[in-house]
This record gives sequence, structure tokens and C-alpha cells, in this order.
Amino acid sequence: MPLTTKRNTASGIDGETKVTAARTQRGSARLKRILALDDFEREARRYIPHPIFSYVNSGSHAMTTVRENRSAFDDFRLVPRVLVGVARRSQKVTLFGETYDSPFGVAPMGMESLVSYRGDLEIAAACQDANIPFIQSGASLIPLEDVRAACQTSWFQAYIPTDRQDLLGLLARVAAAGFKTLVVTVDMTAGALSEVAARAGFNAPFKPNLYAFWSGAMRPAWTVGNFLRTLVQHGMPHFENLDGGRGSAIVSRTGIRNTNRVTQNWETIRDIRSLWQGNLVIKGILHPGDVIRARENGADGVIISSHGGRQIDGVIPPIHALPACVSAAGDMPVMIDSGIRRGTDLIKCLALGARFCFVGRPFNFSAVLGGRVGVEHAIGLLRSEFSRDTGNMGFNNVDEISRDCLVQRSAAWVPA
Repeated sequence: MPLTTKRNTASGIDGETKVTAARTQRGSARLKRILALDDFEREARRYIPHPIFSYVNSGSHAMTTVRENRSAFDDFRLVPRVLVGVARRSQKVTLFGETYDSPFGVAPMGMESLVSYRGDLEIAAACQDANIPFIQSGASLIPLEDVRAACQTSWFQAYIPTDRQDLLGLLARVAAAGFKTLVVTVDMTAGALSEVAARAGFNAPFKPNLYAFWSGAMRPAWTVGNFLRTLVQHGMPHFENLDGGRGSAIVSRTGIRNTNRVTQNWETIRDIRSLWQGNLVIKGILHPGDVIRARENGADGVIISSHGGRQIDGVIPPIHALPACVSAAGDMPVMIDSGIRRGTDLIKCLALGARFCFVGRPFNFSAVLGGRVGVEHAIGLLRSEFSRDTGNMGFNNVDEISRDCLVQRSAAWVPA
């Protein structure tokens, strides 16, 4: 995590570098306790102010979808094969002509750099080294040009502006930055309410109040190491990539964030397809009929997603929607996010026909605990799990994973 440095002329020691090294050492000590992706949440809770943690960790209304996104993976059981020889395992996957070193990437997460210092850039750098995709959120606080420069495997996720001139400006920026894949999120139509985050005092933009100051005072490491450090070195963060340009400051009494997309329809997608020359992915689909419409309107792929349970409560878990959506897609790649935490989760998604998987919140929390090193640790944990799990299942590569290795918990198993 590079810092603007002040040199100690008496000792010849770079003072800021010593501070960074000390922080890295403390972060490394914390990371030794992290053995699985879920562990990041427990540790991050102790570091992040309560309103911000609630924003990251919550979903809409009663959070039924958040819970069922995870529990739905228990509805499937794996059936391993043995003595097949798995010494030459590979996780490599080719998608849109690019070969990635694992079948998972990092999902888009808004305001990541509010949660951890320069978080988008830390995640981007770790994904570049790991050769997996990072989807930068359109609700990010780091300019998309900076993220693309840090990560040639990055994709850009957009909330499509309602004004066409803003749309043209945004697409021109994304193309000029060098992004090859545009992800259009379509499940944020009429806004959403996280009651948990609202009760914790979180708003976006964040509106200053006494509780917010008290929450920051209770988490001095975050206040000094992220918020004040950002203000001193980079100024007040803004939404940098919404509606074609710079938006509201993240802390503002009067700023607003436009979440109204009620006029957009499939004609909007056709318009984007006519303007965008790269790969076009539609994110936020759960119905196979919408997969068909996406393909008919020029999409190159879709991401089956419930937005991590953040938009509408009580919807079908994506892993349950996946088989029908794969059947509807033909040869168009189908990807998935929401609730994935384990190597066995990846196997279940791939067995049901997904070509690729994305994981969100754990990588957000991993950046909190160790910056780039924390994200690298998270990638390594999931990559290691997947390697062990595929070996124990009898697979040497991703293409060998098929529906035959999976049985629904409530169904009688009839071996093929």
C-alpha cells in the first residue's frame, strides 16, 4: 500500500514506510487466524465502524435472501469418484477468449474504498497477480481509469444512466480506459432499503451526525488508517463513475445517489449493444425467460444473481435458478454470484452449468484486514480449497465437473 513519504533525515529511514511495514505485520498476524472466507467477517467487525459494517453485511428487509443464498448450497450433495489419478489438477478456465487461473473472480462492491483504504486498487492489484477478474463497481470511489491501469483482468460494472448523453460519456470512458467487458446490472430498478443498515445510521452518501462521529471514535484504527488517511492524501472521496462522471461526495448532507432506473427496458440493452464493442454481460437475472431475452438482445453472457440479497427479499437463491437459466442460454456463458464461500460451492455451481463464479463480501472484508495482502490471502484460501475439493472429488480440470457428481438432498440417488 504505497504512501506519500516523509524522510527522516537524521536516521535516513523512511518514516511512512516503517508505519506501513508495522501495519502489514499486524495485518499478517491477524490473517494467520483466517482459515476460511467466513472468518474475514468476524475479524472485520472489530475494525469497521458499526454503520459501515452493517451496510456491507446487510441485505434488504428481513434478509431472508441473504440467509437462503448460503443455505441453498446445502440442498445439493456431492458424489465423489476415487482412484482416478488427480496429480495434474488445473483450475484454468477460458472465458470470452481470456484464460484465468481459477474459475472465480471478485464481484462488484460499491463504496469499497469507504470500507478499506483505497480498497478497489488493493483488490485490483491482487486480482492482477492472481490472474482472475475483478469487476469494478459503478458505485466505486476510485476512478475506473485507475483500476484498469492496476488490473488488466478487470471488468467494469455499470448502473446505466437514465440520460443518454451521460450513457454515451460513460461508455466512452470505459472503452478509453481499456476495459474489454462491460457488466450491466439490471436488478436495481426502484431502489432498495436495508433496514439493518438504516437502523445502524448508514446512508449513501453518508450524512454526518453524532452517532457517526461516535462510531468512528470507537474504531480509531479505521478512522485514522482509512478515513483520515484518505482525506489527507486524496481528499474527500466521491462517487467517481456514476452517470458518466463525478458524483456526490461520500460524506455530504445534501448529496444524493440516483438509484431510479424505472424507465429502462430491453430497448436500453439494445441501445448499449449498438454502442459497446466489447463483451456485454447482463447481471441480476434469475428467470430463464430473461436469459433468452438477454441473448436475443446481444448479450455475450449473463450473471445469475440476487445482488447478494441487497435488492429484493425472498427471491429464489441463484443456485436454484441456475439449471433452468443454463438450459435457456444455449452456448452463451452463464455465470453466478451470491452466497458462494467454499470450494465445494464452486464445484456445485460448475456442476449445474455455470462457466464462472463471483464472490463479493469476503473480499471486501479481506481488504479491510490486510489490504492487498489480505485479498491475496482470501484468493489463496478459496483457490486452495477448490484444489483439495476437486482432487477429493476425482477431477483434474474444470471441464470434468458435470451434473453427474451432484444429487439433490431430497431426491433419491440413482447412479448414472
